[in-house]
Amino acid sequence: MRTKLLASILLTAGLMAGTASIAATGQDELLVATSERKIDEARVVSVDLATRSVVLQMPNGQMLEFTNINPKVTRLNTLKPNDTATVTGSETMAFVLQKGTAGIRKVIDTNTQDLSVDGAGMTLTHTVYNDIVGVNVAAGTMRVKDFAGKIITVPVANKEWLTQAAAGDQLLVVTRASMMAFAN
Repeated sequence: MRTKLLASILLTAGLMAGTASIAATGQDELLVATSERKIDEARVVSVDLATRSVVLQMPNGQMLEFTNINPKVTRLNTLKPNDTATVTGSETMAFVLQKGTAGIRKVIDTNTQDLSVDGAGMTLTHTVYNDIVGVNVAAGTMRVKDFAGKIITVPVANKEWLTQAAAGDQLLVVTRASMMAFAN
């Protein structure tokens, strides 16, 4: 399952690379990045001032719980059940080439809280470090050793950025989801 997911992510990235920006960032190079943003209205289900928690219900019925909201969020005291809150969300995926760093494959997950005076949120980041073990520009493929140590061959449509990769480099797949809720 993971192999197919990584292969389809890389394939998609190769197909999108024609419209995405390619920019150098020191030793790391951003190959492809995509982002999507959405704004929705949610109904406040419950507010617990003692634990500084809020439960929201999205239009599709999904429940979101924000816990331990920072005291700097001052409008929490004004929220009541059935109030409306604005929820903004964004999801970003980036593929980053790290030159010469192969050997330590890992997965790093981070969870941070965001805040403003009238809102609270969270950002989840998931970074997977994969070793590049071979590149075949003519065939348009890359061989990658994933976190579990399995080697997979991935088709890459954009040969321009495929030429930048070599055995011994790492391909980082970074996904970041952010959500922020604001009292209306």
